[in-house]
Formats: sequence, structure tokens, C-alpha cells
Amino acid sequence: MAALFLVAVQNPADLPNYEHPTLKKLTPALRLLLDCYEGLYGKKDQYLPKAQKEPDEAYKKRVERAVFNNKLRPMIDSNGGLLTAWDASGLPPTLEAAKENVDNQGASFKSFVYAANVAGLRDHCCYVLTMMEPSSGDRTQADEQASPRRPYWKIIDRRNILNWRVRYEGGRPIIEQVTIQMLEAVSDGKYGSKTEPRYHVLTRAEAGVTHAVYTINEKGEVIDVGTTQTIPIPRIPLVAYPDPGDPFPGAIPSFYKAATLNIKLFREEATLGNIQYRVNAPTFWRRSSLPIGKGKDGKPQRPPFVVGESYVIELLAADNVNGPDEVGVLEIDGAGIEALMKSVEETKNDIESESLSFLSGSAVMRTATEAYLSGAQMSASLNGKARQMSAALKRMVEDWCMFTKEDPSAFDIQMDHSLLEQPLDAQEMVGLLKLWNDDAIDHRTLLELLRMGRQLPPSADIDEILERVEAQRQRQTAAPAVPNGLTNPLQALQENLPRNS
Repeated sequence: MAALFLVAVQNPADLPNYEHPTLKKLTPALRLLLDCYEGLYGKKDQYLPKAQKEPDEAYKKRVERAVFNNKLRPMIDSNGGLLTAWDASGLPPTLEAAKENVDNQGASFKSFVYAANVAGLRDHCCYVLTMMEPSSGDRTQADEQASPRRPYWKIIDRRNILNWRVRYEGGRPIIEQVTIQMLEAVSDGKYGSKTEPRYHVLTRAEAGVTHAVYTINEKGEVIDVGTTQTIPIPRIPLVAYPDPGDPFPGAIPSFYKAATLNIKLFREEATLGNIQYRVNAPTFWRRSSLPIGKGKDGKPQRPPFVVGESYVIELLAADNVNGPDEVGVLEIDGAGIEALMKSVEETKNDIESESLSFLSGSAVMRTATEAYLSGAQMSASLNGKARQMSAALKRMVEDWCMFTKEDPSAFDIQMDHSLLEQPLDAQEMVGLLKLWNDDAIDHRTLLELLRMGRQLPPSADIDEILERVEAQRQRQTAAPAVPNGLTNPLQALQENLPRNS
């Protein structure tokens, strides 16, 4: 039976839907990121300002014509895919058996991790909650092992972690309490249904972790739904993913600037599209001639202004005092259109420079040094995320094993770091070969850089390649010497380097 109790409204912190100050600070950024990621679906009017005195109908049509060019989602999705380049070993038996359905919703281990990667990259982190249905009645350990009951994972959006308490033990954060908002379907009338928020409060206690669920009615009264239970586990099974160190970080997400630039691009392209529309549907002006009478409202009536299918405008000759009728078209300044188009391209380049995506090769020419530093920065960022992801996955498996009493120590993640390296482009290849020809780097360093730049397969044996090159050098001893002992460095590379299939 649900227990009803009242909460003093004077202190909002007594309500389970109280928002932590860190969440309040981040809410505008998180809202913008989610709206952009979802393509501003149903929200274009919130990001396209209405002009002063613009008629409502004209504004509505302008919003309908506007198209949001989503640059943010491909960035996040592609990098989320790169972070799934791993293999897991040593899974505990229950997780191995459940790896094709780790969330009780049909998601496999890898597809679940991909979804967590996307949410974590977009919002700086998401959360993974390990849950297990409560046991019914007195059951032995053998009963539990034979039961289909098992843990499962649930991705929690960062926006739904409303409040928390953390203490530090030896510099390590320990979550003491956390409130998670979940939308759950409830009946509405005889046939309908609706979603209502439920507030899941997890609290550490001496006997384990207490899990209570509350709702709040229209009067602000807190209702306990009557499902409170104590789970015999040593810690709250909630993991920040990817692991940022601090379980509840206050940093602005990395893709926030890219999202703001995407909104800027949306507004510029909407303005450009509106100008193009006006060019194709021009605005006419007419200098008034003599009135030809009065209408029913008593106001002077002018000659008809006809723009039919033949686009003929009827003009009326006037006397010598007023002159003839005149008509014209409001023309758009071509220089203004050109400047706007240039601004659109600059904004696109700015978005690309913010991206960690390998799919959006910048059209801006770079020096070899700039390209190298840019590639190194992107590789370092993704490798850092990969390490955080690996740490979070290990914590998730540990939480799983808290419920099953299995040993998680054998679990390990092997990342394919070659996919996280920035591939060399033609410009960078020329720069490396010039350094080699100038004796600025030796042959082994060149080959290692080519392998790091994904121009050689990860399995390429550098020693074997060098032996083949040395054998070729000995065959060419009669040829004129050049740096590194090769007559044609490019030809030698082509002949002796393995193909990257």
C-alpha cells in the first residue's frame, strides 16, 4: 500500500525532484546538445528568432521552409562507432550467457556500448545503472542460479540524474545517495496511457543499498509507491560512462561549441534560403495613381494590381499632374548574398575544426606541421575517451558481479588503437618523405609513423620490411648513392611496404 506523506514546500531540497546546482548550471548546454542531435525536431521556432513586427503567418511559413543541416549527429555517431573497436575477454558466465541481451530490451553487449558511447560523447558522460528484479520469497543460492533472474544494464541520460551526495575516501569518490528520474507508463482513463515521472532514490545503508521510489502529485505531496527494498550490495551500482574520474562532473561537454556553431549555421542558411525564396517570389511595389472611385468602406479605390499566370500588371495612365502609374520589384543586393554565402562556408569550416570526426576532411589547406598536430590532438582525445570507456566497462562488469557473486577479475578489454589514429593524407605523406630524404628521420622512424598513420597495417613487421629494403640496397650498390642508400625512395617504399588491405 502506497504511503502518503506531505513535504514542506518552503524547502525545495526536501522534494525528490530537487535539481543539484551542477545540473542546473549544465541544463541549457545539455538541452542545446540534445535538440541539435535530434535535428531540432518540433523545435525550429525556438532557435529561429522572429523579426520585430514580422506577421505571425509569415514567420510560421519561414520556419517551415527552414532546414536544419545536422552537422553534430554525424560527428558524434562516427566517433561513437570508432570507440566500439574492441574485443572483450573473460566475461563472467552469466554475462557471457546474456551478451546478446544485456539490457532486457534486446541490445547486445556491443550495441549497448555503442549507444552508451553516443550518449557519453554528446553529454560528456551518461550513466549505466545495473539492476536486478527483487527475489520472491526465501530462495537458496541453488534456486537463484537456476532462476532466469539476472542483472541487466540500463542507460540513464545525464539529464535524469537529478541530485546526489558524494563523499571521498582516500581521494576516491563514494556515491552516498542519488536520485534518478525515470518516465513510466501509467493508465489514463479506460483505454489510454500516459507517462509520469518516478523518482528512484538509491541510498547506501549498513545492510546494503536502499532503493525507494516516489511520485509527486499536483499538490506537491510526495507519494511512496511502496516498493522500497534493501539490496545486499556494498555500493550503489551506478557508473559514469565513459569514466570521467568525478562521477558527477561539472565540465561543459566537448561538443557544446560545435552545437552552438550548428545553430549559427541553421540561422544563416535559413536567412539565405529566405532570400532565395524572395528572389523567386519577388515583392512588387507600385506608385499610386489617381483614385477611380470609392470602395464600400469609403476609402479611395486604386486600379487593380494584377499578377496572374502571365505576370501582367495592369497600369492606368494618369493626368499631367499625377503622372503615369509606376511599378517595380524590390531587388536583393547581390553583394549581401555573396557575403552571407561566404559566412555559411566559414561556419561549416568552424564546425569541422571542432569535430573529432575522421569523416569530415577539412577543405582548408594545412601545412604539414598543422596537419600533424591536428591529427595528434584528435588521436589523443579519442584514445583518452577509449581509456575512460575501458575503465567504465570494467566497473559495469564489477557491478554485474555484485549481484551474481561471480569473480570479475578475469574480464579485460582489448582496444584496436589503430582505428583511433589519425590517417595520414597525401600532404602529410609528402612531408614525411621530405624529412626522410633530408635525413631528419631514419628509415625505422618513417615506417613506424606510417604504421601509426594507418598507411601500413597494424600487423606490419618493421624489421622484416627493413631487411627487404637492405637486400634491395645491396643489389643497387652500383647505383649513385642518395640519402638512406636508395636511388628512388618513393619507388622503394612502393616495392617494399606491404599493402594496407
